[in-house]
Amino acid sequence: MEKAYHVSAPGVAVNLPGDGRSAGTSLHIHQVPGYNGRHADLFIRLSMATGPSGVFWLSAVSTSDMIGGKRGEQMKKSLFLAVCSAACVWTLLAQDRPSMTAPVLKSEADTITFSTRFSTFSAGKSYRIGVGSTEEALENAEIELLKAGNPFSKEPENFRQEFASGYFEVEEVVAKGYVFAADELTSEDELTLRVALPRSEADRLKRIFVLVSQDFGRDRWYIMDGAELNESHW
Repeated sequence: MEKAYHVSAPGVAVNLPGDGRSAGTSLHIHQVPGYNGRHADLFIRLSMATGPSGVFWLSAVSTSDMIGGKRGEQMKKSLFLAVCSAACVWTLLAQDRPSMTAPVLKSEADTITFSTRFSTFSAGKSYRIGVGSTEEALENAEIELLKAGNPFSKEPENFRQEFASGYFEVEEVVAKGYVFAADELTSEDELTLRVALPRSEADRLKRIFVLVSQDFGRDRWYIMDGAELNESHW
């Protein structure tokens, strides 16, 4: 997992993501001129993304005219609390999130094959693992699922992964893969997805997406991790 820090004047934005772009926390610190330029106003905002479709604010503190004395100390305390809150929320978000390795791809004259591993599941949660495109499910793809290196007996099915814009910058992915109920996976499970796809179909679709998503209730599945394969990879 990587922390992404972005700094720009006249403010500072510190992004503390989880394992993917579908959730994370952001700390924004902006300094703007005060009235008639006499004093500076330091604005601190801490927010958390609940998924590709929503963000809610955890705190917002304005430190107008806090330039010394007790108000200066209050400004320092507010900044310290905001940073600590961001770190704590980021730590909670990073826990128990499914993750996947970067796909290992092999390109041949007529076929493209790749595999990727999924792990860090949480017991009692529902997941979907799949591969797809923006146009159609990969009906001609041969997919195989392994659990701890052994074939896993589960029939693949097609599904539409909505709320994909926050991760892949597309509205949805039409996928072929596997759906797991809340009692099917534990934190100890590691799955491997193997995919073989005709090169002609890959060339036609141009972009292929591999993903793992989690059910957050009311049939809202958010992408927790994923990867895009395109023409530059094969």
